Amino acid sequence: MEIHLFILWSKVSIERENILSDIADKFTTLDVYNITWSENKFSENLSRFYGQNLPKNSKKEQHCGSEKFTCVIVRDESPKYQPRQTSKGIRVVNVNLFDSKKLYRSWTGGGHKIHATDDVEETRIQLMLLLEKQYDSYLICNQNFVAEKEYNQDLISSSGWQSLEDVFDILNKTINYVILRNFETIHDQMDSLHPDIDILTDNQDYAISILNAQKTFSKKYRVQYKVLIDNKYINFDLRFNGDNYYDINWQKDILVTRVKEDFFYRPSNVNYFYSLLYHALLHKDKLGYDYERRLLELNNKCSVVFHRKYFSVLEIFNELEEFIDSKKYYFTYPNDFSVHWNYQLYSKVNPSWSFFHKAYRSYVSFMKLVGDTKKNIAGWLMKLVRRSLLLFINHWKILRCLKDLKVSDIKIFKFKNWHDGFAYYSGVFQGEIVFIKISTMHLFLDNEKIFYDLFKDNLSLLKVIKFFENKNIQILISEFSDEKELTEQDILDDPDRLLQIYEILKTIKHKDCIHRDVKLNNFLLKDDKVRIIDFTYSTCLNYSNRFNDLSFNKREDVMILKNLGGIFKPNIFQWNDFYSIDVVLETLFSEDMDIDTRHKILKYKQLFRENLGDNYHATK
Repeated sequence: MEIHLFILWSKVSIERENILSDIADKFTTLDVYNITWSENKFSENLSRFYGQNLPKNSKKEQHCGSEKFTCVIVRDESPKYQPRQTSKGIRVVNVNLFDSKKLYRSWTGGGHKIHATDDVEETRIQLMLLLEKQYDSYLICNQNFVAEKEYNQDLISSSGWQSLEDVFDILNKTINYVILRNFETIHDQMDSLHPDIDILTDNQDYAISILNAQKTFSKKYRVQYKVLIDNKYINFDLRFNGDNYYDINWQKDILVTRVKEDFFYRPSNVNYFYSLLYHALLHKDKLGYDYERRLLELNNKCSVVFHRKYFSVLEIFNELEEFIDSKKYYFTYPNDFSVHWNYQLYSKVNPSWSFFHKAYRSYVSFMKLVGDTKKNIAGWLMKLVRRSLLLFINHWKILRCLKDLKVSDIKIFKFKNWHDGFAYYSGVFQGEIVFIKISTMHLFLDNEKIFYDLFKDNLSLLKVIKFFENKNIQILISEFSDEKELTEQDILDDPDRLLQIYEILKTIKHKDCIHRDVKLNNFLLKDDKVRIIDFTYSTCLNYSNRFNDLSFNKREDVMILKNLGGIFKPNIFQWNDFYSIDVVLETLFSEDMDIDTRHKILKYKQLFRENLGDNYHATK
């Protein structure tokens, strides 16, 4: 006995009653739902339901129809499985459902106007997706169908999840999975700056559909997805059986022996220890202190290996090798090329194959370099063309405006930095050398003047001398400076410069303002003094009209907002100046530095983190 479902999409039309009657003759009908999806969510729902990336108004959507459709939940009293040719190749399916589906499709002129589940697992997933109902609840149902029901909801989690508990409650009812590591602090992921949860499952496609997960990288081999939980995107790495992250037999054993803890499933103690050890030794270039500490804690708690106060890499690697051999597992090179692979350590157990793996990885890296180089060249040429067009179209007009303002000795300044309608010049104004910033497209340079007037008594800023505007051009004349842009090396040379940055951002926040484009090259350094620049897109935290702000009602403004802050912002259309510096400091830790420097940077990093809470600005 099995539970299955049929979908009769809206284009079935006149054959609907005949199909429902035939279903009732062959199966026990348990429920019939007439489902209506939101018009603006229909394409997204259809993509998730079929596990395909379908564009809005796709051929499939046009063929099936986007109106109210019918879901029929049935019990198959005598399921029968045989091989059938499907759209995914030859598969063993429930032929009672499959052959009925094929018959009904012939009644409706062919195509895919009828859907039916092929097996129990597919039914389990689709019942939850469509109706948020559990498979087992129908399995024990003794009541037969009485009347059709109306259901006006999109797929589960179509607008995101309320909480982590809600996410895992549904995963527990639908798929086989474990959280691979760091589950001890899983609630902290919701508050962390770089949230990430590592999952192992036996069906990645089902996990993606249930989670409503969106890929974060276009590369096919990348397994990172983002999931909207409590209005914040949390990254999930969705590892799956057969991806060679671990040996496939080990992956299966990890899932079979999983343990329920709190509201989620995790690996057993032994599998957790050795999978974490494998990850720390082979997926990293060296055994990090945090991994060693966690492994020692696990070992003290569970006595997986002999009691130790510290780990020698070679000794503990030998322990790992013995475990792998005893279980008849293998060391496997991950299909995800973004995962680091420790060739030097791996060669100790497989010297004949380590060269092959390294050569293959080098080949992949080389091809990636070729691709990136092509993109960089194309990008450079495109930027050159855009800068040249900006110069050709506006240069003489700009010169006339500057001469009208009594600016002399006008010269083009940093042509390679011209972008998006912004141009830069130098000149002489009132006997002084000045820096001139021009905007010909996005007219927000008045924010520079507003910011200067607001903070000139509190911060060391480049003096704004004159601001000029007409219908399609803005000109900002300010003090010229030979200060250099701040770099990561400047921070490594003197971490105490971070304190100056902190004081600057704190002063800005104190007046309820936010810069929104904080990165190192927007700070200048001279004589060990740091000061901040570029306030074109600065705004207020309380949404007042103090600044000229961008609007979601203008397409050009939306594009600026989408890109403003780049990788240094918490989320799309969300900014936090202190968060931006935290991201900068996160990248610094990959650099070589002495222990004192590291401790100083960590101290200041904590200072920035302590000021995150009330510095968020979001545009909705």
